[in-house]
Amino acid sequence: MLVIGALASVISAGVVLSLAKLTTFLDTEALAKDFNGYLLTEPARAFTALVAFYALSYFLAWTVATIRHSSGQGYLPDASAWYQAFAKGIPTKSIAFLTVELKDGRWVAGTYTDSTVERDDNRELRLGQPLGIAERAGAEMRPQIDEFILLREEEIRVIKLRYLSELPTRGGGVEPVERRST
Repeated sequence: MLVIGALASVISAGVVLSLAKLTTFLDTEALAKDFNGYLLTEPARAFTALVAFYALSYFLAWTVATIRHSSGQGYLPDASAWYQAFAKGIPTKSIAFLTVELKDGRWVAGTYTDSTVERDDNRELRLGQPLGIAERAGAEMRPQIDEFILLREEEIRVIKLRYLSELPTRGGGVEPVERRST
């Protein structure tokens, strides 16, 4: 948009000055020699040319923006924030460890394993081992033996994400637990 505005200004300046010279509305030679002096001696003409310049410049920028965005569709980012954070954003050789606050006040922590990343309402987030749940903020995280937990977007208040080089141990998140044998 900055380029469009700059281009509109350059085109407007050229059009206004050319028309002013052709119609002898402005004495462009006197304007070039002593700009301040010309403004003081011909304030009405200078102000009129300035208003014409701004009006034409804004009109050109508005026209280009209207044509450019005439599809009727508003701005849509390339991807959702979930996709950016979970599907694309995890650095190589890193583990995404999430701590999620639920709307009911509980906290769930675990490694990111999967999510729905579309812009749908009520996406899902899957956390795997090591997995823990705390009943409230500041409470001790209780390790869980389940393989994973699935959280729905409508249940989530806050998602905290850290990238780790290895799974967390005591003091760093959730204590890994023995998995049930089937």
